[in-house]
Amino acid sequence: MNRAGVVLIFVVAFPTTLHTQTSAAALRTASAADLATSYRELRQITDHLPLVERGGTVHLPDRTITRDNLEQFKAELADELAVLETTITDRGYATVSGTYAAKAAAACKKIPSGWAHSIEAGTIRRIVISQEAFELQLVQEFTIEGQPGTFEIRGVIVDSTLAFDDMMNSDFGFVGQVVGGTITVRPQVDQILAAWPDWIKAPSRKDLSRCEVTLAPRTP
Repeated sequence: MNRAGVVLIFVVAFPTTLHTQTSAAALRTASAADLATSYRELRQITDHLPLVERGGTVHLPDRTITRDNLEQFKAELADELAVLETTITDRGYATVSGTYAAKAAAACKKIPSGWAHSIEAGTIRRIVISQEAFELQLVQEFTIEGQPGTFEIRGVIVDSTLAFDDMMNSDFGFVGQVVGGTITVRPQVDQILAAWPDWIKAPSRKDLSRCEVTLAPRTP
């Protein structure tokens, strides 16, 4: 079959926690959670730009990215990331690299999160976090039918607040707070419900609010 001329159509609707034109002064007074979430969202968008280069389309709340405006958008995105990176660096960030035992509240099995549900079910028991400046990598170690495996999630930390996405849904965000070395993670309830598509039943606000995952430091 001749595939010449086939155009890849890829549509992504990303939320944006901080408006793309937020000033550097406003960023300095933003909450740690908003800074971390915004940086994570911009990184999500960056990951999808190669699809636009192949003919796809990315839809943002305030604009659509195609081949025609891709280079201009890349330049604007690089500037926004640079401002965020400077702001986060100036704000500072805790060190959280290490090995953690993971436990989740019973309500986590009632929400559509592969990450939280797997921890509640005991499939994921241990998480290893590595850190380079304020960027994190969470490696989930799991066992399914006796077979071990790993799954990696990228995150970011500002002050003592970290943010990352569900391993199966990049629109399902989590925020964690570090206190005494233990990380308490909860879904971003308002953002999740605001971005939920109309044609799929949304999770219960009550269940989302009651889901809590605890990452406690442990020896490897």
